[in-house]
Amino acid sequence: MGWALLRHGVYMLSGSVSDLQQKFYGGYLSRGYEQITGLGVPKSLTVPPNAGAALIQATTQSVRYRDDLVNPSSTVGMVLASGDSMWYTGDLGALRFIETAASAVINVLYYS
Repeated sequence: MGWALLRHGVYMLSGSVSDLQQKFYGGYLSRGYEQITGLGVPKSLTVPPNAGAALIQATTQSVRYRDDLVNPSSTVGMVLASGDSMWYTGDLGALRFIETAASAVINVLYYS
């Protein structure tokens, strides 16, 4: 996709209509969904191609996460409480999660 500024905010798009909607209307394109279980050991996301943002929700139990490629533990890392969601736009591949108590589940919606 290519963009060129013609004059005073008039743009020319070489790409799809959905790319235009995303650029000008602030919409996000859905890139997939993932549910992660078995969080007794640190786990990372399986990021789909072109995903650059994620809505992440913890259910059943709270989880801890880090985004510096280092594994969290059940006592070290940022907390995402059960029932809470977070919007993440950093390096999705660097995120690591672990449960704070048995049976935590993470639901992830991916966007670009």
